[in-house]
Amino acid sequence: MNNQFWVVRLNENQGRYKFGAGWKRFITENNLTDGDRLIFQEVPGGYDVVVGPPGPAAAAGHPPGPAAT
Repeated sequence: MNNQFWVVRLNENQGRYKFGAGWKRFITENNLTDGDRLIFQEVPGGYDVVVGPPGPAAAAGHPPGPAAT
């Protein structure tokens, strides 16, 4: 995303993962909205992220997953 980087915490609890600190800033600074599809590609030292077209769940009107805290 424009050769910028954000530090985003990944929280794990009993084998379940969710984004934590830094995630809301990432969403805000990249103007992301419900239904945007993010593609994460692992690279040395982190991940490259590409915003793709809305996924099938968004097109079908399904609610987004749980919000990050």
